[in-house]
Amino acid sequence: MGVKTTISHSKYFGLPVVFGRLKKEVFALVVEKVWKKVKGWKEEFLSRAEKEKGSRWRIGNGENVLICKDRWIFENAGFRVTGRVHGLDEDSLVNSLIDKDLGQWKRDLIFSTFEAEEAKLIASKSPGPSRPPDLKLWKEIWKASVNQRIRNFLWRASKNVLPTKENLIKKGIRLDVGCNFCQSSSELVQHLFLDCKFAKHAFFSSILSFRLPHSVDFNDWLFSVLTCGDKFSVQLLCTLTYKVWLARNLQIYQHTVLNPIQVAEEALNCVCEFNAWYPDVGPEQRHRVSQEEYCPRNLNIMQVDAGVFTDGSAAYGCVVKDADGKVLLAACRKERFMCPLWWLKFKL
Repeated sequence: MGVKTTISHSKYFGLPVVFGRLKKEVFALVVEKVWKKVKGWKEEFLSRAEKEKGSRWRIGNGENVLICKDRWIFENAGFRVTGRVHGLDEDSLVNSLIDKDLGQWKRDLIFSTFEAEEAKLIASKSPGPSRPPDLKLWKEIWKASVNQRIRNFLWRASKNVLPTKENLIKKGIRLDVGCNFCQSSSELVQHLFLDCKFAKHAFFSSILSFRLPHSVDFNDWLFSVLTCGDKFSVQLLCTLTYKVWLARNLQIYQHTVLNPIQVAEEALNCVCEFNAWYPDVGPEQRHRVSQEEYCPRNLNIMQVDAGVFTDGSAAYGCVVKDADGKVLLAACRKERFMCPLWWLKFKL
């Protein structure tokens, strides 16, 4: 076969290419190297790095960091407040120094509370973003009244472990990082579900006519959706997010392009099917107008009501009565709800 016999047996990855039954002696070298590393770590005292850099953590929104007792001023000696603190209790939290609406320090309060040097150190750093703790968000995800597959998807999206193009590039995969829907930005979780025009059109095409917010963190938005208190809205918005992801996958892997109205309709059908199997979830949503209690003799009363149902239909009606309560006119109608502009764009 033309195979030559070699006389010189060199090592491969630090181990001999050929060895007999004495495997213990061969692998003893590997064990010895591991033990040297372990002993070396023990002798060098890992806590030295802690001593040099300081024991600290990111304060984030400051909801769990004490002003006077915790280490949070990294440039200070011991990373604690060293000067006098005026007008605050010992158990005051760092978040009391942050304006939650603006996401900035309360500079007047800081300079009136701390010594001048410490106040400058605090004001020179930007406070962390205000976002719900992961455990609270995950708890809301896993108790949401949606399909288990959607819960798992939302959990992965909140942890930013979905195989978006940006995450795949971090894994060493070479591909075009642009969003397949709009090509205007990199495909991130934030862009795909909140900033992309396709997602905005899909959410607005739903029966909720939902407008996605601007400049909001995805986890913050998801937490606000899950805690809005309206089960049907939670179901539809979570399912819409999942359907946008499926539409993205169809376009990439099967070259099938869906329009936003199709995505919105599929999301609604999915919610209706889920509620058909679990009828205690997602009652019809009604917003009633308060009834007029008083009417002059020369005027009539018109009572109106409208509702949006989980099957994708909308109903509205009115009753006209005179001052004595006699019905003069009654009318009602039920139809599928859709924004007319979107119907003209995608249906014609």
